[in-house]
Amino acid sequence: MQRYQHIELKNKGLSVRGVHGIHTLLNNCLEQAVSERLILVNPARGCKLPKMERREMKVLPVSQQAVDLLVKEYKKHPGNPYMFP
Repeated sequence: MQRYQHIELKNKGLSVRGVHGIHTLLNNCLEQAVSERLILVNPARGCKLPKMERREMKVLPVSQQAVDLLVKEYKKHPGNPYMFP
């Protein structure tokens, strides 16, 4: 079952990241059940998960006007991380 469960989840529209998140949640719950002796072993332990997809980061272009405005506002409130209302 563990071999194909992630394929079924992906076919239902879940991303690989979503599958990893669900596995983490279930694994933590089942580990707690093992520690409380409600179950003997954690069936989620050792599941083979799909590999995370690595995507190249996209950098958005910023206009010089936007940079100038940011610098201008920063100079009004130096060092304040909450400088914008």
